[in-house]
Amino acid sequence: MQTFFTALMCGAILVVSRPVAHATDDQISSVNICLHVVPAVVVRIVDGDTFTVRAQMWAHQLWEGSVRLRGINAPETHSKCQAEKEAAVKATAALVELLPVGKEVLLCNPEEDRYPGRIDATVLLPSGKTVSSLLLDLGVVRLYDGKKKRPSWCGEVK
Repeated sequence: MQTFFTALMCGAILVVSRPVAHATDDQISSVNICLHVVPAVVVRIVDGDTFTVRAQMWAHQLWEGSVRLRGINAPETHSKCQAEKEAAVKATAALVELLPVGKEVLLCNPEEDRYPGRIDATVLLPSGKTVSSLLLDLGVVRLYDGKKKRPSWCGEVK
């Protein structure tokens, strides 16, 4: 695993694209080349599209904070709709399976999110696949372009 991170830290990497049922890794990341790659370790899962990491974002300084998976939207656990709450449990369980505590990942092109203390990033696994595309393959999340209005998991628009 250490070789994986060392090799990727030597320069920019290309996010590998592949056809999937719902989207391609190209659609998940607006930039196909990772110009800024940050190794991180999963600390905990928050919900189906957010988790906490410990990462060395800057030289000699560890950062712990939330990462929102770029390009997807998971159902919300605090929804008023029971169907969305149930879907949220499935999405969270899928992310727990993909990113167990202690798992090493790469944050590709992390950017500040609209919420303080949270970043938005494409998250790569050692296989080169993005976590977002794997969750889309499982059908537990939807593509999301970052705009305020998005289809609800219960039919109406939020």
